[in-house]
Formats: sequence, C-alpha cells, structure tokens
Amino acid sequence: MPSEELRKQDYFSLGSTIFFLKYGDNLLKYEKFDELIMNNDRITDLLHQRIEYIKSRPFADDDFIEFLSELIQYRPCDRPIFEEIYRNKWLNKDLEKVKDILDINEADEEKLLIEFQKSDFLSKKEEEKKEKEITHKKFNFKVKKRKHI
Repeated sequence: MPSEELRKQDYFSLGSTIFFLKYGDNLLKYEKFDELIMNNDRITDLLHQRIEYIKSRPFADDDFIEFLSELIQYRPCDRPIFEEIYRNKWLNKDLEKVKDILDINEADEEKLLIEFQKSDFLSKKEEEKKEKEITHKKFNFKVKKRKHI
C-alpha cells in the first residue's frame, strides 16, 4: 500500500475515537462471519448507518458532521489527507480564541488551563442558549382583518 493510504488508516481510527467520545458508542459493533465478503458488506452497511446517524442528530454542527463523515469513510482513498484535516473548518473554528488565551497566559500553565476551561464552559453555555432559543421559538401568525360589507 502507498504510505498515504497507510496514514489514512490512522485517520479512520481518529474518526472512530471522536465518534466514541461524542456519542458514547463504538463505531463498529458486529458479529463476524466466516466469509470475508460478508464481513466487508456488513462493515460498509454499518458505516453508512453511522454516517446517517451523525447527520440526523439535532443541533449538530454541519462542519463537525462533514469532518467526522469524511474520516470514517470505508475506502481509504475517500478519506481526507493530512492537510485537509489540519485545515478543517471545524477544527479551526475557535483558533483565534485559543491563540488569544495562549498569548495572554503563556508563562503560567495553571492559568492557561483555567482559561481554557472557562472558555469551554462559556462556549457550552452559548450552545445551550441557542438550542433553547430554537426549541422555544414562538410562531406568531398575523390574521388579516376582513372588511365588513
């Protein structure tokens, strides 16, 4: 195998680990058959099901869905290369915040960790607030007044 395809095996493992951390479930759980072809078919089906599961989650970040779906593709040639992962929108979404926190607290590692925890907490609260706004939106319908004849 070419070295780039060998690296992409690791990218699948990365995607599998992210899936487990996010959803608390193994990416691939299946009974093995004696025939290799049936195992391959089962894995392909499971991966398609998992990708659909990721896409169906409410309030999921589109950039995250795209990133994870690309990492767990069945064929290595369909997975991203390192440069695509490194420059991924989802991974770099909060890059400026991270750089600012790092610049301010570079000398004190303990403060740095506390600031990152604060930032994560505030980001989580922002997301929860957005989710509440979406689920609690009220719909106002305007009723046209009829003219009396």
